[in-house]
Amino acid sequence: MKKFLPLLGATLLVGLVIGLSGCILETTELTIVVSDFACTTFEEEHYNENYTDGVASLDDSFFEDLDVILLENELTKADIESVSVVGVYYKVLTGPTDPPLPALEWDVSGVVGISIDGGMPPVVIASYQHVSLSGPTDYIRIETLPSGLAVLDDAIAQYLDAAGPWEYPDITFYSGMENIDPSPTAGDPFIMTWDGCLSMRVAFTEEYETYDLFPG
Repeated sequence: MKKFLPLLGATLLVGLVIGLSGCILETTELTIVVSDFACTTFEEEHYNENYTDGVASLDDSFFEDLDVILLENELTKADIESVSVVGVYYKVLTGPTDPPLPALEWDVSGVVGISIDGGMPPVVIASYQHVSLSGPTDYIRIETLPSGLAVLDDAIAQYLDAAGPWEYPDITFYSGMENIDPSPTAGDPFIMTWDGCLSMRVAFTEEYETYDLFPG
């Protein structure tokens, strides 16, 4: 993609008018980085201590979010230099329900797993330990694991190699609670809706044409 980048400012414009015949158009390449979140939503409902089965979310919106990032910035896959995940975050949307007294908040630990095109078992991409929850939150970063990021990088490579937009592998995220304290019960369940979010870094190259007012 090539765009024309005008030189602004009265002095430069005067020089441009006077000496245009001696100017040369130069093409300049700029690397531009777009950062955004791609999120998937999990609904947690736990009524007893059997909370280790995990919650799966087949998430087409992950790659749809990448397509939207491209469209909003007037890009195609051919313009992309690289796509990478720079962090994994959680964001509580609703809940959690109140814990049994005397506790005022829940203490939770767990992992986020990932599989591509039905591959099993899931590979852990992030983990969290002793997170205190009592209500909705902003984006909070959690620890990432290289093995899970590698699986996701392979999926992104498949997405970039696809011919057109809206073509991508199936990606499934798994929420696995390893501990909830105090333990949820039928009378005091742990119910919460939250987003697991990947912080994406999309780098692309733009070409601009500028006037060289002082050609060598």
